[in-house]
Amino acid sequence: MLLVLSPAVLRAQITVGLRVGAVASTNLARDSIVTTVTARQNIAPLVGLRVEVPLRGAYRLAGEVGVSRSNLMSRSDANATVVTGLMIWHPTIAVRVPATPWLTGEARLGAIMYAPSRKTGTLFSAGAPIKPSLGLGIAAARPLGRSWALALVLQYDVHKFGTAALRAHGFRDQSVVHRIALLVALSRGAEHANADR
Repeated sequence: MLLVLSPAVLRAQITVGLRVGAVASTNLARDSIVTTVTARQNIAPLVGLRVEVPLRGAYRLAGEVGVSRSNLMSRSDANATVVTGLMIWHPTIAVRVPATPWLTGEARLGAIMYAPSRKTGTLFSAGAPIKPSLGLGIAAARPLGRSWALALVLQYDVHKFGTAALRAHGFRDQSVVHRIALLVALSRGAEHANADR
């Protein structure tokens, strides 16, 4: 539950940050009727923006949006081909709590929004899905001066994936897609000034 704060006090408690890193994921689809063929996105660079405000006690509420882009690959025993360029937007709400003065953990709820550069002739030919995601994160942070902090962040999320084009080709069950991201985060806010004292 949010504290009742005046706009000026709330602005003073906001922490904003930039996150840069990479994200890897498991297969979006897999077919092994004759030979095994998988569709998986390459490891992708990821950039994110994040804003945090205080909740009661030591808890903080964060809103974050991340974007990543790399090629979606089709792989078999014989070869690997590029299906399409694939951008993924990932807006998220998180609740964060400190475990130690320098280590925090968080629970994450968000959405995975697929944006392929080409749809025709791909698994996105009948539309690109938006899927809910659940995740966890940990961050090890070090203060930099009075109001800045640098952190190493590890994030995990999971969501189900399926498209109308895949269903039309006999893929009745949705795939469970796991993603893991390693990020460096730079943030600024009064929270770091308080922690540095």
